[in-house]
Amino acid sequence: MNSVSFAVSALILMMLPKLGIGEQRGGPSKLSPRIIAQDWQAVLRFSRKSGYVVGIYVIFQIVLVIGMSLDAQEVVFIRQVMNLSESQYGALMSVTGVGYLVGSLLVTLFAKHIPIRHMMGIGVLMVSLGYFLFARSFSFELAAFAFILLGLCSALANTGLITFYQNNIPVDLMGRMSSVIGLMLSALQVASILIAGVVAEYLSLRLVYTVVSAAMMLVALILWITSLLPSRSSYYQEAVTKSATMK
Repeated sequence: MNSVSFAVSALILMMLPKLGIGEQRGGPSKLSPRIIAQDWQAVLRFSRKSGYVVGIYVIFQIVLVIGMSLDAQEVVFIRQVMNLSESQYGALMSVTGVGYLVGSLLVTLFAKHIPIRHMMGIGVLMVSLGYFLFARSFSFELAAFAFILLGLCSALANTGLITFYQNNIPVDLMGRMSSVIGLMLSALQVASILIAGVVAEYLSLRLVYTVVSAAMMLVALILWITSLLPSRSSYYQEAVTKSATMK
C-alpha cells in the first residue's frame, strides 16, 4: 500500500502545471555556486528584516525535528522498553495514521473557524504532549491514545505553520527559504538522532524521551504565548484580511 501510494503521488505531481518557472530570474537557470550564494543572501536579508517570522518558523521546525529524533528510537522503545509485540507495534502505527486522517478531516471542516495562532500553538503543544504521554506510557492503551493525539494534532499544527508561512513570506522567497533552512534542519536532524541514540545507550531511553518531550512542550508553550501577544497579531491575519488592511 505504501508503494502504491508513493507511485500515485509521483504521477499526480508529474501532472501538475509548471507555473512561474524561471520568471523570478528571467528564465531557467542551472544550479551554480553563484545561484546558491544569491539564495543565501536573499534569505539572510529577509531574516534581518522579518526576524519574528523566520524565528517562529525555525523554532517550530526545530521542535518537529527533535520529535523526529524521538521517532527514530520509537521501535526500540516500544519493543524493548514497553515489551509490546510486533502486532501491537503495527496497531500503534495504524492508529497514528487514523488520527492524522481524522485530524486532516477536522481541519478541512473547521479551518476557517480556528485562528492560525491557535492552529500552530495548540497543535504543536498537543503534539509535544503526545510525545510526553508516550514517554510515560506503561500500557498499550495509553501509548495508543498518545499516538492518536500525535496524528490528530500533527495535521492541525502543520496546517497552521504552512498558512503562517504562506501569509508572511513573499512568493519569490518561499522556495529559497525552504531550501536554506531545510539544509540546516536536515543537519540538525542527523545530529539530534545521533545524540539521542548515544545518550540512550548510557541513560534510560524512557528518561531521554521524557526529558526531550518535556522540553518540546515548554518551547511549544512559549511559541503559543508569543503568538498571543497583541503586538504580533498582524502576523496571524488571513492573507485576504491582511491585504485589505494594507490598502
